Amino acid sequence: MNFTPAFTRTIRSLVLCFTLILPVTYLAGQATETPIVLRGAPADGSPQRHLIKTVYEQVKYPRVAREARRGGAYALAITVDDEGSTWQAMPLAQLPAGAEPLNLTIVAADDTQGAPVSGQMKVNADRALLEETETLGRYLVDIGFDRATEQVNPVTDTLYLVLYFKVE
Repeated sequence: MNFTPAFTRTIRSLVLCFTLILPVTYLAGQATETPIVLRGAPADGSPQRHLIKTVYEQVKYPRVAREARRGGAYALAITVDDEGSTWQAMPLAQLPAGAEPLNLTIVAADDTQGAPVSGQMKVNADRALLEETETLGRYLVDIGFDRATEQVNPVTDTLYLVLYFKVE
């Protein structure tokens, strides 16, 4: 079976991300006594691996962003408290000081053959990337998060994900 060079690069990038990120990734920003985990993680598996796998299965690089060859970093803050969980998508620059996000890269092949890109296309692409980040936030919160350990007085905790969209 023959694959296009762009498809091969995309697969190579994803394998590289899984190889480099998974072994060293922790749910950063979490208090060690009350880590939060995405529901549905297998009992014999890693909660971090389950979260990353879920993100990569759900996030899609918007077509309009690929056509405009737009990328960028978008942050997703998921706050979990005793009432449940909420999310907020934002540009990366708005992350609070001291936040230690989980960094994920989403790569798409550049199949535009150098077609011109208008200013409006860029605006629409940036909006689509933020909307994709928001969609992921809604999806993860719908699944829900649990604390890995139970405490008498649970505290509010926030998980920060940064999605780096990149066209190659």
